[in-house]
Amino acid sequence: MCGRAAAAARAGHSAATGEPGEAAVFSFLARKPELSHEEFERRWCGRHADIAAAAIKSLGTMTRYIHNRPVHDPLPLFPFDGIAEAWFASIVDAELAFGGTALDPLRCDLAEFCDLGASTILLTSTCHRWPKSR
Repeated sequence: MCGRAAAAARAGHSAATGEPGEAAVFSFLARKPELSHEEFERRWCGRHADIAAAAIKSLGTMTRYIHNRPVHDPLPLFPFDGIAEAWFASIVDAELAFGGTALDPLRCDLAEFCDLGASTILLTSTCHRWPKSR
């Protein structure tokens, strides 16, 4: 089990399933070359999800966290095995979270099974949302 349900079950609190905020960090993750896609999935959806849940709880400012997996094998123009979404109420909250030390356990664990040089992390701001808030 991987994705929003797994993260919510492991996190045990609303941070994993809260509302999308005004800022999101998308992490496009590539596995280390020596790992199979199945080995990457097992690690990302298992131990790493547990570490993420603990980091989210200690951070306190992440409103939503989701693991997404591509519906196809990695392609030459999209060589990623997983995409993580980390949502925050504001860009400042996201910058503080990723610039601080609370997510260090997450970063250290990613380095064990992800090729961080081949991965891409992108801070975004929301410019359109549907349905619109009332």
